[in-house]
Amino acid sequence: MLDTIKDKIPDFLKEWAVPIVFFAILLLSVVLLLLAITEHAALDRILRLPADEKLDYATLTTIFGIIPAALSIALSSSIASVSERKSARQETYQRLEFESIALFRFEIDNTALARITWDDSEPYEKVKDDDNLHYQVLQHICQVLNLFEMAVRFKKDGIIHNDVFCSWIAWIYDLCSSEMFLHYWYLDGVKENYIGPFQKVIDEGLLITHGETAIKEVKNQPQSDAQKAAAEKDEYKREEFNKYMNSSCYYKVTQAVART
Repeated sequence: MLDTIKDKIPDFLKEWAVPIVFFAILLLSVVLLLLAITEHAALDRILRLPADEKLDYATLTTIFGIIPAALSIALSSSIASVSERKSARQETYQRLEFESIALFRFEIDNTALARITWDDSEPYEKVKDDDNLHYQVLQHICQVLNLFEMAVRFKKDGIIHNDVFCSWIAWIYDLCSSEMFLHYWYLDGVKENYIGPFQKVIDEGLLITHGETAIKEVKNQPQSDAQKAAAEKDEYKREEFNKYMNSSCYYKVTQAVART
């Protein structure tokens, strides 16, 4: 729900929220300064002072003179920070676009491989039996998924606008429509290479494009004893490795390396 509310907030308001607050405080300080300089009775009423007490307007004038100057510096720094963040976001997304262009060029130079991934030009069983080809298709699929995972994260962080992200959705829809990708995602351990939220995105895409029945058929394909043993061994290794990466031992090792 918070993400939905965040998406409805105009981008300019997200970026300029802090400067707007600073400007409001600055304006209030200027008003109070003018009241102090003119020794206006309204200031006494605002501060609810007794009738027999008077403010030291000379001191107030000094204080209210310092506040706008300090806020002006803070405001200038905030505006510069907003501009720097915006520039950094643009550069980050440009790098993602450059990587996608590089992938397009790779597919032009390797048309047969790209057609296997996108157009199912070869059946999965034939690709699986060719170790080299199986590996090449796997790496190609992972390249596409890695780029889309970055796009999803940038969308969540507000770096990519909704209209731009729609082009990525169309691209990943084509991938989810591929029978080859359906098999790789569920049978070749591709799914386990990505975090839970991204897995759910792809799972939902495959469910929409192929339907629940087709997904069950792929998942329930018979495996040899050797394949089952290899899968169980790989799952055990993944669990042990994840435990190590999340343990204090891992952080101690990385800190020791960083100090050398």
